[in-house]
Amino acid sequence: MTDPSSAQPPRFLADRCLGRVTIDRLRALGWDIVRLGELHSNDAQTTSDEELVTIAAANGWAILTKDKRIRYQPSFHSAGTPLFALSGGGVSIADTVERFEQAKDRIWAAARAGEAQFWIVYEHGRVERRA
Repeated sequence: MTDPSSAQPPRFLADRCLGRVTIDRLRALGWDIVRLGELHSNDAQTTSDEELVTIAAANGWAILTKDKRIRYQPSFHSAGTPLFALSGGGVSIADTVERFEQAKDRIWAAARAGEAQFWIVYEHGRVERRA
């Protein structure tokens, strides 16, 4: 039996709102993350939520964000990709990294399953699926 903690990480597309430092810190912890700003000119300043979801879906990537409103985008419902959002947007970089890292096993398992679900990531590794 394969140890899930040693399995290849799923790939995520990170929304701009997470910031470069947060993404760099998660990458240092073994996360495979593509930053939206790496795919578009001008650091993706004008890239819409619709485009974010479309890019993630086209590549089979899950989404990491602080923006819970993305789940209301029509493209999210038809995209078939999981989305993981922090429970609150006003979280420090250190706390953001800690929340995602503490929930890593659950997030990675859900991302690998590839279900079009919306997940809220809370403190202490708690992750809840939302409708």
